[in-house]
Amino acid sequence: MDIALLVGYMASLCSVTSFVPQVWKVVRTGDTAAISGRMYALTVIGFALWSAFGILKTEWPIILTNSICFCLSGYILIRKLRATAWNRPCSHSRRDPNDGVLAKTLQKMPLEELLSLVGRAEPSISGSSASLLAARFGISMVRMAFAVTSKHASDHDLPIERLDSLAARLDDATEHDRAAAQALIETLRDNANSSMRRHAITEATRKPLSAAQILLELLETVVTAEPSVRQSVASDLFGGVELVKGAFVAVMMAIENNLCQDEVADLDVRTRQDRAALWSRYDVAVAALRSSLQARNSPGR
Repeated sequence: MDIALLVGYMASLCSVTSFVPQVWKVVRTGDTAAISGRMYALTVIGFALWSAFGILKTEWPIILTNSICFCLSGYILIRKLRATAWNRPCSHSRRDPNDGVLAKTLQKMPLEELLSLVGRAEPSISGSSASLLAARFGISMVRMAFAVTSKHASDHDLPIERLDSLAARLDDATEHDRAAAQALIETLRDNANSSMRRHAITEATRKPLSAAQILLELLETVVTAEPSVRQSVASDLFGGVELVKGAFVAVMMAIENNLCQDEVADLDVRTRQDRAALWSRYDVAVAALRSSLQARNSPGR
């Protein structure tokens, strides 16, 4: 075989393979929040043009590579556009006149208003979204412990920036979870067809699954940084951790409830391994934090 042609086929294999992990992640979790729709739109157009160029020049390495990459990137783009369209509130959607959740982000709502939307027989904020809001308080408590320790011990390099990044991601995840839960409520209320119910349940499962991942990253960050935290603010640290732990358990229970629906039996199977991995990491993090707490409370500490 011609060396140049061999190099071309090897390059084709590398290009195609580079898209497989992202496609597999989208298929398995449905999470497209971190994907740029504009970037993938340009990528799809680019692969289409390169495929056309290869056909005109009868260059098979170019044709094969770009045709396959066009299909893979096109699939990701379609999933991204579908998720974006589903989470965008419809102008004709029926809304509860007492429900201000769709009008502003949860983080900007007064505490009393938030509590009133949760604590009623027909809440306007789902249990998973309320749990994520509680976790946000927990992050603030952990951050306070980090900040106080850093102020009094400059040699301790605590991951405050990492914590802030996780907090920002959790804010976004909470809004996505809220939108998906609201869409599911409207779908069930309107007696939508089976296909629409399936899509709504799927999104209302995948969004909290992404949020659970962030909560775990937070717990693992605390595990690493906890030994450096001052004893005087340990109560703030572990108090915040308890809120995050409770949120993780509540979110995972909400996911399990959604997966009991017949419409998403295949999603239950596809995400089973991921959910088991999340629980395993949670158990490891909780065991480490429990050990640290016991050590701090031991006599002579």
